[in-house]
Amino acid sequence: MTDNSPFLDIGLLEIDFEPLAPWRALRRAQTIDDVTSVILDYGWAGPMLGLLLHILVRTILIYVMEPIVIISGYLFDGAAVTMIVVFVYTSSFVLLAVFLYFGGVGAIAGFLSDERQYSPAVFKLGGYVSVLFIPLFLIGIVLALTVSGEPYPLPSEPTANATTIATELAQYRREILTTPQMYAIRVLRMVGWAVIGFLILPIVGRLYELDRKRSVLSVLPPTMAALFLSGITWQV
Repeated sequence: MTDNSPFLDIGLLEIDFEPLAPWRALRRAQTIDDVTSVILDYGWAGPMLGLLLHILVRTILIYVMEPIVIISGYLFDGAAVTMIVVFVYTSSFVLLAVFLYFGGVGAIAGFLSDERQYSPAVFKLGGYVSVLFIPLFLIGIVLALTVSGEPYPLPSEPTANATTIATELAQYRREILTTPQMYAIRVLRMVGWAVIGFLILPIVGRLYELDRKRSVLSVLPPTMAALFLSGITWQV
């Protein structure tokens, strides 16, 4: 390897500063130690790319499952503005969810660690595993597109009762949000959190030098909280 190479050779890994570099390294990883090395040795570009992809696909899902969008038609007047609003909302929500979940995992793991340490790499882990939701979101998008809603006949009279309109719109929303497809999307999100909780167990153990029991104690409470919130809300 020459001095002009854009890579930094450390033996197991070749580190560069492209967002795809850590993903290529993860694809080559064969053990938990290899995966942990990728998380520790690479920067934040890879995890941020994973979060961005997660946010983009989740934005589309939230958009197509919004009852007002369904009953108005997906390409209604103002659809672009609505998509931007949904993107900003989704970005804020995802960043908060990742911070709370993986921050909670890291805080508990750090407390249980013999050295009482806190590893920022747990947030990198969050960026990487967030892509696991993407296939589930794509299935959810297909399910949401099968939901149909009758266009709401907004009254043209300026004297229309605002309370009546709001009540009828709320009823339209309830009818759409209680369809089997919407419940299936909720279950898909719960499956995503369960899979992530299971997969990060050994990695959290490596990052904080925990045995299996303490790894489970670190990951289980935030995962149960995410599952509970996913079961009772339309977000998380």
